[in-house]
Amino acid sequence: MSEQNQTPKPRISLEKFEKWLVLQEPGWLLTPKAYLFCVDGCGPDEVCQRFGMVESISQRAGKTAEEIASWHKTNGGMYESDPALFAEAVYAYERREKAAMTVLQFVSDVKPKKAEYLIPPYLPKGMLTVLGGVSGVGKTWLALHWAARVSHSFLPEEPGAVYYFTQENDPAIVLQPRLEALGADQTRVAIQRFDERASGLTLDDARIESAALLVPPKLVIFDPIQSYLGAGVEMNKANEVRPVLDWLGRFAQRYNCAVVLVSHMAKPSATNADALDRLLGSSDFRNAARSIVIVGRDPDDPEVRVFAHAKNSLGEPGASRRYRVGDSGVQLLDTCDLTANEIIRATARSVGRPTGSRAAEDLLALLHPRGWVTADEVRQMCEEKGYPLRTVRYAAKQLQLKHLQTGNGSARRDWWLLPDTPTEHIIGDGK
Repeated sequence: MSEQNQTPKPRISLEKFEKWLVLQEPGWLLTPKAYLFCVDGCGPDEVCQRFGMVESISQRAGKTAEEIASWHKTNGGMYESDPALFAEAVYAYERREKAAMTVLQFVSDVKPKKAEYLIPPYLPKGMLTVLGGVSGVGKTWLALHWAARVSHSFLPEEPGAVYYFTQENDPAIVLQPRLEALGADQTRVAIQRFDERASGLTLDDARIESAALLVPPKLVIFDPIQSYLGAGVEMNKANEVRPVLDWLGRFAQRYNCAVVLVSHMAKPSATNADALDRLLGSSDFRNAARSIVIVGRDPDDPEVRVFAHAKNSLGEPGASRRYRVGDSGVQLLDTCDLTANEIIRATARSVGRPTGSRAAEDLLALLHPRGWVTADEVRQMCEEKGYPLRTVRYAAKQLQLKHLQTGNGSARRDWWLLPDTPTEHIIGDGK
């Protein structure tokens, strides 16, 4: 064997070699590894002895003379051509076989594929999607619209089965009438029973798997998440939430279905001005989701809803879409440029949020993206929005804004800054 080869020598004693051969399945007797054990590091007499053992045991296992001769010819040619390369190939194959029995796999065994969507690009197949929004904005209507669309989106031999789990909406008063108005194929939409057979149902419930074995779903919706975490799971604790989401993610992969988790949103504060930060529960919900859709209201028309694609880990987010909810269900309108943050702020104003909270949101919007604003701009906002200056000053205190004065006399100017904005930046930019 070449001294340049760094692979450990496979040299084993005759006794161990014979035991190894006896333990092999018939298909493993005439292998490159057996050939390497016969020739590597052995003298001519021992090589002949080992070949004889392989041939004898192979014949008893039912191997033909032609198969044995082919083994000699094929492996002998490769070994004589480059012993070191032959040995390395044998060990590389062995490492791969052993790795297959562990929790690991080689990247070379992974077949690349493109992301697939049930409803592009909002609902990816085999993955989790979060649908978030404040109460009363139309999350359930949008989720049912998707359910109705999926129920009609597939050929008869590919039933677009939908599971809709909810404990907040009565099936007779809310779900059935809405699905009928949306034109759903109601034979393909299954909802949770309101009796003891579905009591205590959770996101990782084995009963969901049992149903999927009978009728594989294309879309699974939990409305809302909180109702399906289980009594022992605290939604704000990542170590309790993550195992549940991991199970649900594997379920989505097994059935290549889209899973939608409907989430309520927390009230805005100085630490959660961003729409994604206001989703209830541990950050693991938004981390595990490959797609997040936020529902809110159009700032220019509170009667119009908007859903905005706030996250898409698989590609470019989809366009924001305006829609109306009426007696006939959901009427999709045009696309728009509204962001998740914009529609959530508009929603907060439209549902009668306290003036101080609205002032804090508008003040934050004014501060972004520069990180600073002049006192004159603040007074102008107060006039436009109808806020008393004392209300905005209180909001600034709650947001922990910094105050800076530059110049003297008639050249004096006042600035309001976000806590992390350097004052040197303002002095330079504010001239």
